[in-house]
Amino acid sequence: MITLPVYEGLTANDDSLNRAFINMQAQINALSAGGGGPPGGIDGSLQFRSGSGFSGDANLTWDGSLLEVTGQGEFIATAPDTIGSNLDTLHAEADSASGGTQNVGVLRAANFGVVHLGSHTVDQAIGASAAVTNFSSGTINNAYGLYVFGTVNAGGTLTTNYGIFVEDQQAGATNFAIKTGVGPISLGDTVTLADAKNLVVGTGTGTEIATATGQKLGFWGTTPVVQQVLATGAGHTVDQVITFLQLVGLCKQS
Repeated sequence: MITLPVYEGLTANDDSLNRAFINMQAQINALSAGGGGPPGGIDGSLQFRSGSGFSGDANLTWDGSLLEVTGQGEFIATAPDTIGSNLDTLHAEADSASGGTQNVGVLRAANFGVVHLGSHTVDQAIGASAAVTNFSSGTINNAYGLYVFGTVNAGGTLTTNYGIFVEDQQAGATNFAIKTGVGPISLGDTVTLADAKNLVVGTGTGTEIATATGQKLGFWGTTPVVQQVLATGAGHTVDQVITFLQLVGLCKQS
């Protein structure tokens, strides 16, 4: 008998994915027992119920090591009305053997890609896309197009951790490692530029650094301060200007 895994982490109220696998398990058990008639489809087709028998689709095949899906289709998991706190419609996990002794080069849970094999033009090739859509009259408190969980290290050694890593992007006539549309970008920690890399700004309206007088700036390791006000008129000297420049770190007297 062939046994399919049941995904963990789903509650009794949000187990639509498990129910689908349980249904598939029942069909496989029937085939293993010799009931239900001959398999359908081409060699390697995964079986599904069709009336009182079984059928298969040439677009969904398994050769013992590779699951291949061709054509177009959708995977849809509908949350029940009594949904609890979480619903995972698709869960992919790559586990190394708990007692394994051989080193592993790459352990990858999922890999998506586009391969263009023709001579025609593809306007947009997208390796993977994600979006949140609210068609309801209800409320989504926080919508994340992409959410990267924090890495968990529960006792081993983790040398370098990357939340997102983008390799060199140099194949195009014009290249962007990351490009965004309109919308603020909020960074929660230090930003580091590699050596010999620059900040390039526009030549039209221009760019502001600090958009309000109460925002603080400091240069070359000095403590950031708000915009300083220099008095003018008699009794005010160039030394006051020098003091201001030193305060923000733009110059230093020897």
